[in-house]
Amino acid sequence: SQDFCDVYVRKLQSWRVLPSAPARSSVGGSKLSSSSSADMRRLLALVAYCSLVCSLTLFLFSCFFPSSTSPSSPSLAMGGRPDGVSPRLPHPDGFVVGHRALQYKARTPQKSHESINAIPIVQGCPEVPQSLLGYISPVHSVPLTSREKVLAICEQEQPIPFEDFFTETMKLTIDKVGEGAFAEVFGCYSDNHKKLALKVVAIEGDFEVNGDPQSKFSDILPEIVISRELSLLGQSEEEDPPNFTQGFVSIYRMGVCKGMFPSFLIDAWDDYDFIHRSDNDRPDQFPQEQLYLVFAAEHAGAPVEDYLYHAFEEFLSIITQTAGALAVAEAALQFEHRDLHRGNVLVHRVKEEWIRMVLEGKEYKIRSRGVKVTIIDYTLSRLSQGECVSYNDLNAIRWVFKGKGDIQFNVYRDMRNATNANWKTFNPYTNVLWLKYLMTKISMKGRLKKKLSSKLFKSKITPYINGLKNYGSARDSFIHFFYPPSSS
Repeated sequence: SQDFCDVYVRKLQSWRVLPSAPARSSVGGSKLSSSSSADMRRLLALVAYCSLVCSLTLFLFSCFFPSSTSPSSPSLAMGGRPDGVSPRLPHPDGFVVGHRALQYKARTPQKSHESINAIPIVQGCPEVPQSLLGYISPVHSVPLTSREKVLAICEQEQPIPFEDFFTETMKLTIDKVGEGAFAEVFGCYSDNHKKLALKVVAIEGDFEVNGDPQSKFSDILPEIVISRELSLLGQSEEEDPPNFTQGFVSIYRMGVCKGMFPSFLIDAWDDYDFIHRSDNDRPDQFPQEQLYLVFAAEHAGAPVEDYLYHAFEEFLSIITQTAGALAVAEAALQFEHRDLHRGNVLVHRVKEEWIRMVLEGKEYKIRSRGVKVTIIDYTLSRLSQGECVSYNDLNAIRWVFKGKGDIQFNVYRDMRNATNANWKTFNPYTNVLWLKYLMTKISMKGRLKKKLSSKLFKSKITPYINGLKNYGSARDSFIHFFYPPSSS
């Protein structure tokens, strides 16, 4: 009301927030100008009053909900989805830490988990071959169930309580960083200060999660076998390994867990949902008997689709490292990724000048240009050793070939044509299809520094895209096409 505005104007003038009314001219001022001045002061008073109310409201809200609204509560960038991220704090490494991670900094490190390089004999199960792929061998003398195989690879006899998978440091630093239709992705620190990404997949339940049936032990077995085998390619204890690459994500730990979602994971999920509006079901729905597979892997950076290119040479190093890692895996394990979109190629900044690989006994050094590539997510992948083959039948996955609107969906259909829909057989040309996709997509959507011309950048990539048509595997394209120009 006018009376309220007049009172509030006098208050603001006494606090010197608004100027006092000008003295009226002795000669006689205009009534119109005097009235306009009073109206202006009332308007300014209303604006100041509204600003004060808003500020007070935000202050009270932040007091009651500090974890959701505080600018110091970003998520830990561990790769994975989605692209959108919350406000972030800078970190000396160039990465990002969450509010729980900041609390962790002053803690004393504890003893870390040992890395697993060999599979022991599991009590209650028959002895198995040394190779991890022996767990899925069709000619194994004593058959194992899929459950027994998964537990054996995770070095467990039975599922462990869900909360027991996490150390105190992991609990203190946990943040949700992404999600998929079948998994929740969290970020945290290990006891020895390593940044980790945790993938939690609900399994064996009799109800749907996020609109889809839960995976069975038989469904997840190929992915965990492939994850472990590819991780071991970068952990060889041989003095001169025939094949070596650290281009695949290093597994820190895997476990089969049981129980309801722990409260600290629910809190992290709620923080993420407040900022990003999760598409997934809130995980408080799970009963005490629910089983999960938990992957804990190294922090490997951010998806290549989010990378900001400073020079064309960085792109060339990234694609050459990707081709090199695929080449080593082809030679060692007859590996096909089969889903290498831009979200599954992670990059992070490094100081090392060279990235070392060994392919069929020959050493290759790729100039890093300040970035290192890590390939992740083997849900649709295939590999083999001898008679042991690990793969997923893509014909049975309903969504793979139905997508439209992006060239990524064309690659799935191109793979089906190249393999004649026989997903068990090794066909390394599928890796070439994904390399071509990556280069095409980066040329179309790559983020460039202002000094780079997008037209020139694309023109430099085009010869590499066209050149791939002459090669039938990542191995051949790496040795004869990518490696020479990028190694200089």
